Amino acid sequence: MVVYFVCTANSCRSPMAEGILKSILQKKNIKSIQVKSCGVMVPAGIGVSANSVEIAAEHGVDISGHVPAQITEQMAEEADLIFVMEFVHKALILSRFPFAKEKVFLLKEYKSDLRGEIADPVGFDKQVYENIFLELSRQISRIFPYLVEENKK
Repeated sequence: MVVYFVCTANSCRSPMAEGILKSILQKKNIKSIQVKSCGVMVPAGIGVSANSVEIAAEHGVDISGHVPAQITEQMAEEADLIFVMEFVHKALILSRFPFAKEKVFLLKEYKSDLRGEIADPVGFDKQVYENIFLELSRQISRIFPYLVEENKK
């Protein structure tokens, strides 16, 4: 199974989400779920956010080697599930790759009555990054049992 997390530039939210899920999978010794991330509008030469790297590290998650990547048709085809942070991310992916309709979900809405987006911390202080990291952790912990179940199919 291949899971993608997607945000705008693949420098803050989606790398943290990728790192969080990889950390959980490693702790549970689950090797059959691959986790990746990408963005819908990745500027050339952008790096991973220093605040994201620092906050993730404070929680034992290493994303320092992450290299931001733009979503491609191949990625959309490869993915079994694509979790986006904002409505616009879903709209952009579906406009480019309509075949992915059944596998693109807002992270908060997957298997949930929750609605809403995960805010972009760019331009804010480290406390906002911390809050976003914790929100991502909660959402990923919530969906984790569903991912394990989907992986068994």
